[in-house]
Amino acid sequence: MVHTQGDNFLEAYRFLERSQCPTLVVSLHRPIVSLQRLLHRQGIPTHNVLFMDTVSKRANAELLPHADYLFAPDLTELSKRIVQRLADHHGEKIVLIDAISSLRHWYTQPVINNFVVALQSCLRDMNSNLIVLNDTTMPALPNARFDQIVEL
Repeated sequence: MVHTQGDNFLEAYRFLERSQCPTLVVSLHRPIVSLQRLLHRQGIPTHNVLFMDTVSKRANAELLPHADYLFAPDLTELSKRIVQRLADHHGEKIVLIDAISSLRHWYTQPVINNFVVALQSCLRDMNSNLIVLNDTTMPALPNARFDQIVEL
């Protein structure tokens, strides 16, 4: 699992481009239409990326046919859907959560930590790596075990 601060989030997406692994981006922070436009303006392709979005339905934003949408970030449903989406892909995979700090609007820090630890365990069993983006104004994940903390 890699953790990085949100001010370097574009570098995390550039890393995904270089990795060439199938990637699932879980957007907790902004509608994926907005995120895709931003990435395209920055020259970051999204052809290898699947999107899961917990913002667009609440914000009445445009919905794309190839994305997976949840109305809110229910952690049980979110975990289940992440595992389902990854099950279709063999080999190494990456899950990027943008941005974990957004969960602080709904959950306490211990609940978020437990979610990340449980998800990390599940992803390891699926040969998947986790990248967690975090807003610099919010606390990090103090009890989660990171293989790497990267300043991108």
